[in-house]
Amino acid sequence: MKIIKILAILLISFTTLLGCKDDENQDSTPPGSLTIENITPTNGGGIISYQLPNDSDILFVRAEYTNSLGVDVYRVSSSHNNSIEIDGLNQNTAITVRLFVVDENENISQPVEVEFIPLPSFIFLVQESITITPDLGGVRSVSYTHLTLPTKRIV
Repeated sequence: MKIIKILAILLISFTTLLGCKDDENQDSTPPGSLTIENITPTNGGGIISYQLPNDSDILFVRAEYTNSLGVDVYRVSSSHNNSIEIDGLNQNTAITVRLFVVDENENISQPVEVEFIPLPSFIFLVQESITITPDLGGVRSVSYTHLTLPTKRIV
């Protein structure tokens, strides 16, 4: 019984010692800022292409912006990518996006701000291209640009 208690105490002590991190060796240097190469506006968003700094411990890129509803949103992209997609916008005014580089020790770079105007959202494109023909008690047909879809009237 004493041997089991001694082994349990040794196991707990050994696990505690191995589980402790040495804070002295932790990197506290933030990574460098990224370089913007290209911004491609898309319907309801955009794609921001960039070049990462020459740091070996980069984990991801974080993009922060405020959407059309006034909600703060963020997107992340792995360090293996060279672009990040911004989406969910239904505005045709300029949007400001702040980009950060985050490393493995959660150090954050200085922000890089970009501004662009997204193309009209898909919902507005559908809204402009759809025509509904009313009928008694319902809809006779719904037609899209270059496409007509007749619907059956339920009696």
